[in-house]
Amino acid sequence: ELSGKEGRVLHPGRMQRLLDVSPANEINFELVTGTTLERILRLQNKTDLPVAFKVKTTAPKRYCVRPNCSIIQGGKSIEVKIVMQPLKDLPDPPNSWKDKFLIQAGQLSEDQSGDVSGDPKPLFDSLPKTQLFDQKLMCTFDISSESAQGGHHADLGGSPKVERDHDHKVLDPVPRSTPSEGVGGSSRKGVGDSSSRERELEEKLSLERRRAEKLAQEVEVAREKERTLKQAHADEMEKNKDMVRSLETLQARFENLQAKSQATAKEGGRGEPSQAVAAQGGAINFTTILCAIIVVFLSIIVYRLFALPQGVLAPPATPAK
Repeated sequence: ELSGKEGRVLHPGRMQRLLDVSPANEINFELVTGTTLERILRLQNKTDLPVAFKVKTTAPKRYCVRPNCSIIQGGKSIEVKIVMQPLKDLPDPPNSWKDKFLIQAGQLSEDQSGDVSGDPKPLFDSLPKTQLFDQKLMCTFDISSESAQGGHHADLGGSPKVERDHDHKVLDPVPRSTPSEGVGGSSRKGVGDSSSRERELEEKLSLERRRAEKLAQEVEVAREKERTLKQAHADEMEKNKDMVRSLETLQARFENLQAKSQATAKEGGRGEPSQAVAAQGGAINFTTILCAIIVVFLSIIVYRLFALPQGVLAPPATPAK
């Protein structure tokens, strides 16, 4: 047993009985600029009780570890992803970086293993330092042949981008088009097509502007006609009001005359019945004529009120584009 920092005891041999770590000693990266590199760290719990673990690194800005703290149930395993951020430059020499990873693990008691569905960090921090087991992993680095040929700025040197899987196998490179080539033809042809499309769009835009100006002029003319027709309609309504007042005056005179005629008929009814009958017949004929005159005047008023076209006061509908 070795004495570690913060008073905890390191048990390299007993760590293997607690967790099976793969890889056990080192993590190798084949360095490429401009892309992320991912490695998998597999941890398997060899015991029947849950094990809490935490992964630390000496270069936290260069690596992203997920999950960096978790709990492994008894007999289960977990995969920890170690992702190296994209590099701008390659180290020279490759192994000048002395990056390390430290795995700390401890077995939970039966009381602690009752509820392990929450945040694992408090459970890990609650473990006594003397019950933590550590295992260190060194980082080794290789530079791919493509990156070595392209120099420290391999991604900017024009070489195809190289993609790799988790087993360090080189995938099919993504071809880059040369400066003289483009999608679907030469660069000159692409520039010509773009210019022609721009001219077509400018012509269409100019045509739409002319149409909009013409429609605006038509709307203004229609509004002027609408104002003229509204004024004419108001004048006609005023005239009709004068005619209505004249008819009311005529009707009042007729009623007055009819009352006088009836009074005269009553006074002469006793001595001269024949004259009263004649006067009554004359009154009836006069009433009929007056009713006919009123009907004619009302017909003229109705005609003047509703003779204008129904759609004259509404502005013309704007034609759809």
